[in-house]
Amino acid sequence: MLPFRDLPLTQSMQANAPPVRQKLIICSAPRTMSTTFCSHLTAAGMAAPDEYFGREEMQRTKDSGIVEDWSVQSYVDLLYNARSRDGLFATKLQFGQFLASLTNPVGQNLFDDAVVVKLVRSDVRAQVVSDAAARCYHHWSNDFPNRPTTDRASFFYPSIRAGLNAMLVNEAGWQAFFAFSGVTPILVAEKMMLSDMRGVIHQIACALGREVDDERLNYRIASDSGRYTALAQEKAQISAEAERVLSPIAFHQDTYRHAKYPRPYRSPLKRLRHRLFGRPHDQ
Repeated sequence: MLPFRDLPLTQSMQANAPPVRQKLIICSAPRTMSTTFCSHLTAAGMAAPDEYFGREEMQRTKDSGIVEDWSVQSYVDLLYNARSRDGLFATKLQFGQFLASLTNPVGQNLFDDAVVVKLVRSDVRAQVVSDAAARCYHHWSNDFPNRPTTDRASFFYPSIRAGLNAMLVNEAGWQAFFAFSGVTPILVAEKMMLSDMRGVIHQIACALGREVDDERLNYRIASDSGRYTALAQEKAQISAEAERVLSPIAFHQDTYRHAKYPRPYRSPLKRLRHRLFGRPHDQ
């Protein structure tokens, strides 16, 4: 039998679903242990968080015809019915998914009164290396067995730079959203999950005021033991390439002059920079 969160929406509709009283939103980025974190939340009884707002997931649902009058609001209503449990709905989001679908009243309603978690990876270069290794060697979570791989030979200078820029933009986007919205997330670092996943899950449960299914959680933790030791040699090779590519340009002004910011606040940043330092032609 498929896990609850892997069932098609049509097979997990609840005839008498209780109204959603609580929401849990995990703000994530690639290679921040988000899938592992969500699977442990599910095991502990915290609904079934997943990337429901990914482009492919939303398009697949739209094409299925399960929603007659398609809109982001009708899709959220469907998720509330099919993916909530005991009045709790949980989801995870990458910043690009938020930007594409939830910068509107539907997104505002989703975040209202929600418990928000921000997953953090302290070493961004290691995050880029991990993403490169996953793409090169097809080492994804078991939840994504058929994700495409990148030709190993293609991971040269532009790819490492592009990967780093994507990670930085995702992080900067979330920080801008928190500043604009006033949302104060619970910060969870990957090192915390690696050292004490049980404690992290209990922290989230406490914020929600919910009990933890410790038996299922302990089984899940035991089954994941040793998972993150894979591809150590391959990651070391990619890390050496990242060192060769990135370190020599760390003190070049051009490295930062053309940094790209997420569109919602690119113009405000430019205006602020001009107000503080003058326009380029004034210097």
